[in-house]
Formats: sequence, C-alpha cells, structure tokens
Amino acid sequence: MTLDLDSLRFDAVIFDLDGLLLDTERVGMEAGIEALASLGHSVDDEIMRSLIGLDGPAGLARLSAHLGVTLDPQATMSAWRQAMETRMTAGVPTMAHATELLDRLHALGLPNAVATNSRTQGALTKIEASALAGRFEVVVGFDL
Repeated sequence: MTLDLDSLRFDAVIFDLDGLLLDTERVGMEAGIEALASLGHSVDDEIMRSLIGLDGPAGLARLSAHLGVTLDPQATMSAWRQAMETRMTAGVPTMAHATELLDRLHALGLPNAVATNSRTQGALTKIEASALAGRFEVVVGFDL
C-alpha cells in the first residue's frame, strides 16, 4: 500500500523513536546479550525480544526468572549501558524508509517532533548518532 502524503492534511507529525525511526531495539538486544555474557549468563534473541517495552526493573525481573538467578541490577545495567554506548559510537541505524519519510514531510513543510519513553538526553544522543541528526524541531522524552 502506498500512502499519498499530498492528499493528507496535517499540521505536524509526532513520531515515537525506538523501533520506529531508529533500530535501537536490535542494538539494545545485541548489547544485552553481550552484557549478560560478560556476567556469565547466556541468553538468546527470544528472551531479549520479550524485554522490548519493559522498564529496567521489570526487564531485570524477567531475565532473573528466565536465568533462575537474581541478577545484580547495578552490575547488569552498568554492563548493558557500556555495551550499548560502545555500539552507539559506531552510529545508530535507522529503520527502513525513515529518512525518506522525513525528507517527504520536510518537502511538504510539515514540522515534526519525537515523543519517546526514552530519557530526553538519551533520545537526543541516539538521534545525534544517527542519520536523523538535526531533523526534529522538538524531542520530548520521559524524565522524572
């Protein structure tokens, strides 16, 4: 199905970020597998996919239950964060057609923004490390 953007009437477009514009879920899964391996635990893609959308405590609880051990939250998150940062320095991949869609919206003069469950600074860092740097007028994240 082809979407005819010219026939649509919008004032702006608001995007989610992870898994929609940026392929951070795959990168996060790979980083998690590496981090857990560094702590002596072996997990597969299936358990990692089951963590998508969960917050940190819920994800650690699921991993602990799966592995039959109580994971140290500090050590696990530290190892995972380090593995993720290492991968992000190489650049964050975009999802298929994300840049083309944003180019088309820009050509139509539609402002766009990101609203994400990631922390704002983390979202900005991921965007800057991707091919989408400088493309959003507003980025709003989940900050406590």
